[in-house]
Parts: sequence; structure tokens; C-alpha cells
Amino acid sequence: MNRVALIALILILAPIIAVSQNINPRELLSKVDASHPYYKNKVYGGDKVNAFRSRDGSTILIYQARYGGDGEHTENLLKLFKFQDNKGQKLLDQNIDSVEFVQENGILKHIKGNYVATLCEVCDGWEVSEPVDIFFIPIIIDVESITVKPTLNEKEKKDLLTRLDQQSDKNIAEQLSYGNSKYPAFVSTVKKQIKDLLRNK
Repeated sequence: MNRVALIALILILAPIIAVSQNINPRELLSKVDASHPYYKNKVYGGDKVNAFRSRDGSTILIYQARYGGDGEHTENLLKLFKFQDNKGQKLLDQNIDSVEFVQENGILKHIKGNYVATLCEVCDGWEVSEPVDIFFIPIIIDVESITVKPTLNEKEKKDLLTRLDQQSDKNIAEQLSYGNSKYPAFVSTVKKQIKDLLRNK
């Protein structure tokens, strides 16, 4: 590459590099609505904010929080906002734990982690559920297409669904014996969410 072409390339990349270095995630966060429909802005255990550059040069803001309080709170929820012309648009609101950001040449490509579900209806959070009631599903979020896919193979999906059905049946029988007639509807919702996720390809 000759000197003129090199200078031209530097002039093109300089603004992009400057933007990525000077991003203030908290400042961007103040420009969007990251509240929860029920818990509003109340979070349990603090929150996390990260900003990245996307392939098209826009800025990706990632906000993570467990909404609620000590007695009742959500799973870790990840909200993804895309900023263009200083305006942010929410593109994703995802249940995901153990988050890992995968970058390539300074550009955010994927987000990895675990979707978490529990069959415990009255637990303050999934982490206090009985281990047999907790279901971790490894997922990957493609930042460019904003798609969420499980990374389990077909056998792993089948094994998970078998365990889900068996534990659900056991829990329903137990809860009905206690007079908890609302529990089957709760289980039905959890199972639907898991099955819908596993259908994504």
C-alpha cells in the first residue's frame, strides 16, 4: 500500500476508532428506556452496561440487570440497543446468564450464554430452586441478524425435553396434592417458552 492510500485509509478509520474509544455507555443508557414493565428501574444486585461497535459502524449498547428486589426478581435480562444518529432503538430483550461477548477486529459478532428456566413457582430466583427444577439452555445471539439460537444438538434437545416432561409431571402431581390448582398453568408457560426457544434454528 502506497503512502497516499495509507493516509486515506487512516482518515477514513480515524473517526470510527475515535467514536469507539470515546463511547460512554452510561451516557448512552440515559437516552433509552431500559425499564422493566413491572419492576420499572428497580434492579437486584446491580447492573452492567457495555458498548460496542457493529459491522455497519453503529454503536451497540448492551444493558444487563436482574429486575426486582431481594424477595422477588427476574432472571438476568439482556437488552440490546442500536444507536444511529445518536438515537437508540431496542432490538432485543433476552433472558440470558453467564454472558460472553465475542468480538472480531473490534466489532461485536456474537453474545453467548445460557437461557435459564425454573419450575419453581414461588422461588425468589432460579438460583434458590431445587437443582432438578433448573434448566440451562446454551444460546448464541447473532448481533448482525438479532437472532437467538440454542446450541444444543438434537440428542441434547431431546434429553432436555424428556427431563422437562418428567420433572413437570412429578411437580404437578405434588402441587395438586397440596391444592395448588394454579401450578399446571405456570408449568405450561415455562414449557412453552423452552420449546419455542428450542425450535429456533
